[in-house]
Amino acid sequence: MEKIQNKYKVLTNEKLSPQYWHMTFDAPDLAAAVKPGQFVHIRTDEQGLQPFFRRPFSVYRAQKYVEIFYDVVGPGTKLLSLKGKGDFIDVLGPLGTPFKMPPETTKQVVLIAGGIGIAPMMILSDILKKRKHDLVLFYGGRDRRHVYPMKEFKDNGVKVHIATDDGSVGTKGLVSVFFDKIEKDPGKAFIYTCAPIL
Repeated sequence: MEKIQNKYKVLTNEKLSPQYWHMTFDAPDLAAAVKPGQFVHIRTDEQGLQPFFRRPFSVYRAQKYVEIFYDVVGPGTKLLSLKGKGDFIDVLGPLGTPFKMPPETTKQVVLIAGGIGIAPMMILSDILKKRKHDLVLFYGGRDRRHVYPMKEFKDNGVKVHIATDDGSVGTKGLVSVFFDKIEKDPGKAFIYTCAPIL
């Protein structure tokens, strides 16, 4: 697949929760090319000096625009959080291997994500909502600050189950507490994960 490198205009860059940020940029050519599970590399410093290397971000959504979801953890993402509407960012993508789609006959599709691992699951649910699967999301976070608003998943018909380490949102514990909700017949269930090792 041919990669695209271009400078795109930032449309929105906002804090969604105490921990996570959401950015939308105007990239119709990239939006048409990207598949669920792929990512982009963004140069967060316009001079390309500090930090020198691009930063990888899973594509959160790719419709008319491209959206990413990120956590401010270092100088690169700190610079990204300072970008405002009308600023430009240098983006390279799409990169990585797309998710394999489940067979049409699959009854249940389970999305398992922890923390920032929720990012590639949104674009996946955008595709899967058009099919006749039973969509389920198991999402885990450390505490209330690390829980992403789930409205867009619910709008896609996804049944959402949340677990937090301290029990401040949803069920107390790891996402593994929900594993008994997975269809027991492996021929009827298809599972996607993006999270730390349990």
